[in-house]
Amino acid sequence: MNIDIIKALTIKDISLYFRNRFIAVITILGFVFYILIYFVMPKSVNENLEIGIYTPVDLPVFEQIEDEGLEIKQVESEEFLKEGVIEGRYVAGIAIPADIMEGFIMSVQKPVINLYFAADVPGEIRNAIIVLIEELSYQQTGQELNIDISQEILGVDLAGAQIPPRDRMRPLFAVLLIMVETFGLANLISEEIERGTINALLVTPVSVRELFIAKGIVGVGLAFVQSLLLMIIIGGLGREPLVIIL
Repeated sequence: MNIDIIKALTIKDISLYFRNRFIAVITILGFVFYILIYFVMPKSVNENLEIGIYTPVDLPVFEQIEDEGLEIKQVESEEFLKEGVIEGRYVAGIAIPADIMEGFIMSVQKPVINLYFAADVPGEIRNAIIVLIEELSYQQTGQELNIDISQEILGVDLAGAQIPPRDRMRPLFAVLLIMVETFGLANLISEEIERGTINALLVTPVSVRELFIAKGIVGVGLAFVQSLLLMIIIGGLGREPLVIIL
């Protein structure tokens, strides 16, 4: 294997790669475009809450929650409520039993309101919903609601580990860059086949191994360098950088 031949072929392939205006423009614009998308996307998680509620009795008091900036969605059953929370349609679900009205008087057996939370809902949101329910109940009756509140986390508990959408897309941006460079490498090979350049090169001392090593260096090198630079700019190497680079 001749290193000088591989070096010469690599320089030639880089020149030929960027000679194609479409590939050159897509390469540059794609790199800039992904960076712009990342910084334009919200850098924080949307804290607007959509809550599902299931109750077999009419409780106008809970409609007041919407005045607090929360959106209430009525569901048909407690099972649908759980499914909505698990699928992410609601950050929390409130299941009110039929005997809730007994909680407005000092009964011996306390009714239980079941609260279902999505796994990524932080603890402060959970506490806020509990306080809100208790406060609205107090406003309705003029006394403390004689009930118990049961909490249940559906799915894996990710409290305190919420990830903004743009940070979730960091790996996707790198993969898209790699895909574009793969298309560019495929175009480079197809052009050489169409023009007969490959056949001409193989007449020389260049071997098939050296030919494709050079093209691999160009394709993988361009894709890797761009993806690495992108991840550095958008902060994708903050944790386990060696693993990510590998």
